[in-house]
Amino acid sequence: MILEINNKYCFLGKIENINKGDSWANITVILEDGNKQNIKMEPTIIDNYEMNLVYYFETICKEREGKPYLWLISSKTLYEYEDNPSVLALLMEKFYDYAPKSKNEMQSIIESYLAQIKNDNLKKIMNYIYQHHIDEFYVYPAATKFHHAYVGGLAYHTSTMLKMMDSFIDLY
Repeated sequence: MILEINNKYCFLGKIENINKGDSWANITVILEDGNKQNIKMEPTIIDNYEMNLVYYFETICKEREGKPYLWLISSKTLYEYEDNPSVLALLMEKFYDYAPKSKNEMQSIIESYLAQIKNDNLKKIMNYIYQHHIDEFYVYPAATKFHHAYVGGLAYHTSTMLKMMDSFIDLY
């Protein structure tokens, strides 16, 4: 982004880093094109931001010691910025990695195994827990680093482990 003093810049960015001191605060965001941008702000508002979340930022370019920088005017969470689920999904794909299988594929696999539970009490418990957490289950990563650390990672890991279980049952 080429900055010009006194110009306003509006963009979406995923927070990669948060820094603050007694009299200063800034965040580094990853833009839709993968580039990074630093945004300075009042230290009193820095606690309103969370790592790895996407926000819509309104900024203005200011100058300090002959160098341009972006100063935060206002911001909205991605959900406040966009409420159309289709558009929201497309925007999220620009900032997050997703499981290699679709939610529908993983859901079909997982629910087919839930349906095979023969013990009625266990089946009721499993279905209650599953239904109570279904939305989160298909969004959460399996871990925060390395192991299926992407949107839908937990469901992907679970579906692959369930399928792998069939081979063990056949062997043992």
